Amino acid sequence: MRCLVAVTLLVACGHPASFPRKPLPELVSAVQPTMPLAITTLQLVPGESLIWSVHWKGLTIGRAELAVTERDVRSRFTTDALVSTVVSIQYELETVLDRPAARAASATEKLVIDGETKEVAAAFDGASYAIDGRSFAVPGGNPGQTLHSALGALRTWAMPDARPGFLFIVHAGQLYRADVARPVAEELGGTKALRVECRVHPENDRLEPFAVTTWLTADPQRTPIRIEITNAEAKITAELIDTTAG
Repeated sequence: MRCLVAVTLLVACGHPASFPRKPLPELVSAVQPTMPLAITTLQLVPGESLIWSVHWKGLTIGRAELAVTERDVRSRFTTDALVSTVVSIQYELETVLDRPAARAASATEKLVIDGETKEVAAAFDGASYAIDGRSFAVPGGNPGQTLHSALGALRTWAMPDARPGFLFIVHAGQLYRADVARPVAEELGGTKALRVECRVHPENDRLEPFAVTTWLTADPQRTPIRIEITNAEAKITAELIDTTAG
């Protein structure tokens, strides 16, 4: 039960629970990028909806859904009926977008575990963000992103010749730096794709680093057809099962 809870939270919360420290696989390039991703728009098209089936060790543990409007992006992860007999988890995230600035304007997160609820609200203002009335600076004067706006940024940036870079993500009240390697062209299940590898470093050194690999279709939509989240002990895979274009 402890292992299942930890792995499920890896998807629901975006960062792993505490495990013994072991090295993660290196990115395609082990050199830490020195420049932020050059992003002027977010590839988040109003009317788009995506649904992923989430797996761990061959078991389906839940379902993740995402929907885009002109104003915002909303997503939801829910454990399936079998997993919910052990632990019931629901995670919801809403990001209000600042489309002209290609970043998040605000975000609201809600995590419910066996009926216990935790909510976090964040507001973004250029190179700073505020949580519960406390303001924090983003290093280097960079904008803060949410999981939603970071995905939109990656989809805009991902070209075969794109340069490695980084971005900062605020999630569950914590700040993370995501170092992004150059996209790699490959075929996934008969679909031409671009594989994007990220190493995610929490600014809070009490949390563990983890890796995120995203496969985007190699067409103008850059649809995320597979996402893998890996830490030293576990790997979760989300496979796209349904999509509606914007």
